[in-house]
Amino acid sequence: MKRDLKEVQIIDTREKDEYDGAVKYGEKIGGHIPEAINIPFSTLFNDNGTLKSNSDIETILTEAGITKDKKVVSYCTAGIRSAYMTIVLEMLGYSDSLNYDDSFYSWAASSSSEVIK
Repeated sequence: MKRDLKEVQIIDTREKDEYDGAVKYGEKIGGHIPEAINIPFSTLFNDNGTLKSNSDIETILTEAGITKDKKVVSYCTAGIRSAYMTIVLEMLGYSDSLNYDDSFYSWAASSSSEVIK
């Protein structure tokens, strides 16, 4: 994935404080992958825990600059929240969407990975 950072849209599905550098789950360091756009997993849900409507989620994605014409890669800490985001993206017609299942645990552990805080 490192070589494709400029060619893909990257969604960080972790909460804003994690994106900004908080270490909550034993990651080696905090921060986020370069070029990543923070769309927290929690924004997909209504207050009662149900999934928001397709149009509401499309609005969230559009406002974040995510488009259907480029590959979308989602990640979180360990691949669980991002897997759910990938399912939602596919449901909405983002046919070239992938889950980076190694996610930030692996990225942050690699000495050759750039991390933004």
